[in-house]
Amino acid sequence: MDSHTDILKKPHEHKADATFFTTQIDDDFCRGKVLKFRMKGREFHWARVGGCRATNGGFFEIRVKPGSKYQLDPPTPKGVNDIYCEVDDSVPDGAVIQYSLWQVIFVDGVAKEKELDDPELEIGF
Repeated sequence: MDSHTDILKKPHEHKADATFFTTQIDDDFCRGKVLKFRMKGREFHWARVGGCRATNGGFFEIRVKPGSKYQLDPPTPKGVNDIYCEVDDSVPDGAVIQYSLWQVIFVDGVAKEKELDDPELEIGF
């Protein structure tokens, strides 16, 4: 990059880190596992692979562990096949955010949820 490009770059534009979360069928809920234990960056993307899908209006979501000093944007990102989020520019480089991958399903119109995995995000460039 030349100095002109650096000057024009918006402060919140960062390279996104990405991972997959694998799913296998396990009764009503999936067995899910995030493949990259600690993603690094300021923008994050999770993509679902595997045979278990969120059906009947169900979805997967990312939940920051209780007691975390920092939050995500959106606060609880969710999706069926892909999940995206970022962190505010005020979150310092090197901060670690612990989170959980959850699945929410609907059985007879009632929402049920299960924690599938609990990896981390490391904030930085």
